[in-house]
Amino acid sequence: MGLLEQCEAVFGSSDLYRVLGVRREASPQEIRRGYHRASLRVHPDRAEPDAKEEATRRFQSVTSLLQITVKDIEDFEKSYKDSEEEVADIKAAYVDFEGDMDRIMESVLCADYTDEPRIRKIIEKAIDSGEVPSYQCFVKESKQKMIARKRRVEKEAREAEKTKDELGLGGEDDLKALIQVR
Repeated sequence: MGLLEQCEAVFGSSDLYRVLGVRREASPQEIRRGYHRASLRVHPDRAEPDAKEEATRRFQSVTSLLQITVKDIEDFEKSYKDSEEEVADIKAAYVDFEGDMDRIMESVLCADYTDEPRIRKIIEKAIDSGEVPSYQCFVKESKQKMIARKRRVEKEAREAEKTKDELGLGGEDDLKALIQVR
């Protein structure tokens, strides 16, 4: 059973952010705190004697979040991009955010600004086929807004790289290291 299926079975959600109780935009520090809170919440030592087995299973699910590697993330990204699941997620985000590309790009898994043309084509195809409504916010988005979004993302990438260098990260176990640092 994979991590997401395990989280779904144990916590009722395959959303790792929800399991940790943090926002999608959470900082590494917030993720660490979320991990710590979740592990304390489900630690077997805090369970009643008759619930120790289930508590152990839940605790192991939380601790397996530490086993995620860069390769795991890359493998997931390869299988997710251009999948039916991604297309459904893009359409849902488009409808939820009424065509606001800033919010769509922030909410779609594994998406970065280089994916925007591909994501736009998916949305345009869905509009043309009548699967989703046409929102003015999307159809009439100005070039200035697109350029501003690209600049903002590039700036965030530079800041992330700088922070990565400051923290001395760059290996396979970066997520594990970030979560374990206290």
